[in-house]
Amino acid sequence: AWFNFNFFALDLSKLGIPTDIKLTRTEWSLVRQHIRKRPRRFSRNFVKQEVEKLRAYRSIIRKMQHSGMPRPKGFLFEVPRAIKVGATVTAYSRKFRILHRGMVLDYDID
Repeated sequence: AWFNFNFFALDLSKLGIPTDIKLTRTEWSLVRQHIRKRPRRFSRNFVKQEVEKLRAYRSIIRKMQHSGMPRPKGFLFEVPRAIKVGATVTAYSRKFRILHRGMVLDYDID
């Protein structure tokens, strides 16, 4: 959910602008003035902040899955159910580049 979500498209929809519209350079500059945050440079600080946002998102998801915490107000993502111990799963091995079938034996909430 996190990686498939387009925050820029959300900002455009709040302004009532379709995402597939073609705008001129002048029109895009007006749109950028109305968006809550201007695009930032790709830097170490930017990457660090984005990683922190991702960790916070994952933490909320884990709490919601394992403790039955209700969905926070303003939370934009659907929450998948946790995989139960004993469930059959398919996992990808990066080392051998193949799929493996297995069973969930245990999981770590952290």
